[in-house]
Amino acid sequence: MKHNNRQATQIANLVTLAKYGANADIRQQAVNDLWDICGEQISGVMLKNSYKVDSDREYHDMTPEKRNDDIFDKAYIAFREWVDSFDPSFGVPFLAYTSQKSGWLMQDDKRKNSKRCKRVDVFDPNGVADDDEKGRSSKPKSVEESAIFKAMLQSAVRGYDCSDAKVAEKIGCTRANTGVLHKKMLKLLKEEGLDEEFRQLMAA
Repeated sequence: MKHNNRQATQIANLVTLAKYGANADIRQQAVNDLWDICGEQISGVMLKNSYKVDSDREYHDMTPEKRNDDIFDKAYIAFREWVDSFDPSFGVPFLAYTSQKSGWLMQDDKRKNSKRCKRVDVFDPNGVADDDEKGRSSKPKSVEESAIFKAMLQSAVRGYDCSDAKVAEKIGCTRANTGVLHKKMLKLLKEEGLDEEFRQLMAA
């Protein structure tokens, strides 16, 4: 436990340096030190997910070594962005945050590179009311990019009220439309096998 607490403190200090260090060299060194601590777990999550479903044309002709190198490079590039986007006020540990992001990144890559070209789509919150009238959807977005998904997730991790009214206020649509979007989003998450993971995250 003491070891875990020391590591958590070390990570928190490095995140602060990486985001607010006095100069670029200090910030870069902090990112590298964070990667030394977290990189193995994050790249491990991505490697594991890359083998779950053999649908990635991107990796088909790669040797295991080349696949590992490619994913390792991709993980590090994404990790730098996640350091910048991490907000300690979320109340989510940095390692848990980046590990979850790495899982989503590979799931998104697998959808994009799928032989079936299967896409997960949700609807623009401002276009739901037109669906019944026009019988067609508005511009689709991926699950990770959907406004409803982001609003609910942000509300959950920050401990905010995650009611339809609050989410509607955040994404700029009516409360009734939010309920419709919520149902569609959960249906799509279930189809992709992500519903249980999302429920656990929302309940955490």
